[in-house]
Amino acid sequence: MIPIFLSRPNPFIDIQDLFLKELTEFLLLHGMESITMKAKDYNPYESLTCLNELIKRCYGMVIVAFGQSYVEKGFSKKGAVSNKLFFDSEEKELENLWITSPFCHIEGAIAFSNKLPLLVIEQNNVKIEGILKNGDHAIKCPSLRLIEKKDTYTYFLNKCFIKSFHEWSQKVIDLHGFITRTIC
Repeated sequence: MIPIFLSRPNPFIDIQDLFLKELTEFLLLHGMESITMKAKDYNPYESLTCLNELIKRCYGMVIVAFGQSYVEKGFSKKGAVSNKLFFDSEEKELENLWITSPFCHIEGAIAFSNKLPLLVIEQNNVKIEGILKNGDHAIKCPSLRLIEKKDTYTYFLNKCFIKSFHEWSQKVIDLHGFITRTIC
């Protein structure tokens, strides 16, 4: 089994838990074992060191960006001053938007700095920022709709998901093969 780091917030509804179980099974079917750091294992002084060591032992990362905090109505950069010297300095209204755990960004950045292939799955209506933004740093999957149980099962049959997964898994397999050949 190829170890893969699974970055995800702790689920707080049954359908999120179901999705994680199905994803873990899907990875196992493809010869990959998911590794994650449980909330009880975090401490404010050693978490980043432990995370870095765990992630370095993996050959890829899957980021599941479940919503954790919900903004019914709010603002980003409230009271922003328009100034051409400031980057993106405009007040923006936020409405009916989820924000994922900061650990998805932290763990993703650690994996990126270790040159691991990243696969990003974000729940519908999650604010796209940081590691979740489009770019060459990661392979993005279609947004995840989590309303009914069937959404979980049909997600893994989605052609766009399958294409993204195979592109990412090939990078993982190539990295694993390169490193194991180099070490042996």
